[in-house]
Formats: sequence, C-alpha cells, structure tokens
Amino acid sequence: KPKRDELFELLSSSKFIAGTWEQFVCCLPKMTQDMIAGIKERVSKEENIMSAIAQHCFDNNPDITWRNLIDALLDANEVTVARNVLDKHS
Repeated sequence: KPKRDELFELLSSSKFIAGTWEQFVCCLPKMTQDMIAGIKERVSKEENIMSAIAQHCFDNNPDITWRNLIDALLDANEVTVARNVLDKHS
C-alpha cells in the first residue's frame, strides 16, 4: 500500500510523457479536474499543490493500492512511469 509521501514523490519526480501529472491524477479513483482546480485555488506553490493533491487523494481513497496507481498511470498512457513503479514496488 503506498503512502502519501510516495504519491507526492511520484507526482513531483516522474517524467510524464503522454500528458501531465494532472491527467494522471484524474485517472485515480474519486479524483476530478474540478478537485484539482479547487486545490490550486487554495494553494499557491506547485510543490504544495502536489502535496495537497496527494493528501486529498488519500483522504478520499484510504484503501488505495499500488495497483490503483499503476492502473491510473496506464489509463493516462504513462506506460514508462507505470513500468518504473511496477519495477520498484513488485
């Protein structure tokens, strides 16, 4: 089971090729573009936005798994990042 800090690290350090980290987040369960926009309105710095989004994701998905993250990456066409996560956490 991933931790909030690991999701934050994934958001902040990954090289998203097919799209953006926001597109990946929208593929996570119970996460939408409107939620991201709301968080961006409340938080100013990009790093803090990613941290707040990671926290929001875990608040809304307390049972999130690495499989959920990998599936969301694949849904966002981020195959390379998904492969890196799979290699690191399998």
